[in-house]
Amino acid sequence: MEEKALVEDVEVTEDEIKAEYENIKNEIQARHIVVKDEETAKKVKAELESGKDFAKVAKEYSIEQTAQTTGGDLGWFNKATNMDQQFLEGAFALKKNVISDPIQSSFGYHIIEVTDKREIKESYEDKKAELEKQLKLAKADPSRLLTKVAEMLKDADIKIKDEDIKTALDKFLAAAETDTTTEDADTSTESK
Repeated sequence: MEEKALVEDVEVTEDEIKAEYENIKNEIQARHIVVKDEETAKKVKAELESGKDFAKVAKEYSIEQTAQTTGGDLGWFNKATNMDQQFLEGAFALKKNVISDPIQSSFGYHIIEVTDKREIKESYEDKKAELEKQLKLAKADPSRLLTKVAEMLKDADIKIKDEDIKTALDKFLAAAETDTTTEDADTSTESK
């Protein structure tokens, strides 16, 4: 019920859904080593190109703590994955089994190797409803949830016989009413 209330008035266009599908349809499996400066990144690349084991080099140089256990392996991800944009652009531009030049991100300098690529099996039509739901949830305003749920409960006209539950529901609805009044006041102040 909360999810339905949250996304009820949220609009998502067909173009937004298609763009999101484009972001998820191609996936790569990659590994990386992130260091503080470009000079170290170039040194790391040279060591990898000379044949050194990627995981060992990652454990030796990477400033990312998880690299100590993963050897820099990131697993599978797509363009919609919550990662630094410069990193994603650099990774998706690579050919399979090619070690990148240093790629600067907000975390430092990365040396990336894409170890595999694939396209998801589901068609746009198969994924459309799921993507629309995800986009609506991402756009939804969680601060409106209390008000929306209260509206749904009032519209449902629920009859409660237990006094404790009735009192709790009345308090909830009163709090939601106060929340609505505050939102209306904020809106009228903004429009002046």
